[in-house]
Amino acid sequence: MNRHLRFPAAAFLVLLSGHTFAQLPTFPTSSRLLQIPVLEAQIDDVLSYYAIALQASEDFSAFSLASAVELDLLTYDRDDWKHWEDFDKDCQNTRHELLISSSEVAVTFTSSTGCTVSTGQWLDPYTGGTYTLASDLDIDHVIPLNYAHLHGGAVWSPFVKKLFANDPENLLAVDDGENQSKSAKGPSEWMPPDVNYHCEYVRKWDFLANKYELVLSAEDLDRVKAVLAGCL
Repeated sequence: MNRHLRFPAAAFLVLLSGHTFAQLPTFPTSSRLLQIPVLEAQIDDVLSYYAIALQASEDFSAFSLASAVELDLLTYDRDDWKHWEDFDKDCQNTRHELLISSSEVAVTFTSSTGCTVSTGQWLDPYTGGTYTLASDLDIDHVIPLNYAHLHGGAVWSPFVKKLFANDPENLLAVDDGENQSKSAKGPSEWMPPDVNYHCEYVRKWDFLANKYELVLSAEDLDRVKAVLAGCL
């Protein structure tokens, strides 16, 4: 049986055989318990993911496996991807800050607090249409959250998921109907109706996939390459 465990976020390789101890750097804690949120394990040809706890010896020279819980990383929960955050605590969350920055004219707000955008002027890159009511627009994740989850993001920490979900480079103000039509589809299944935006759209996919080390499906990667081949 070929069995190995790997720590993706650290350069540790742990070989387990029965109750074998794994030699790790000292990690002094009062409980001597080291929590590993996500660990990749390959047993024969089956790849699984676990949340594990390692119990340290008294001198912290070795760790033994204290517990392991298998994680179902195929199950996507949108609540795990905290979006529309107000990082700077100015009452305008990511959605409204993007609406403000992308409007071609000064925006108006729903109240004197200046938290929620009401009107402006936005060019939807997906359709080429112009919109003046914020309520007609969705903020689209260029690489959808569900897609990111299934192509590498499932093992990310909550903090990285939140950064991805609020990354302005992955966000566009678009027609709400087109956003719903796109859903969690990749470029092989959905492209913007406006063909003039195809080059920029796949450039964004290529850039973001590299930025976050996401693994695109073969079909999506082929589509990205095919479109880019015809771009100037």
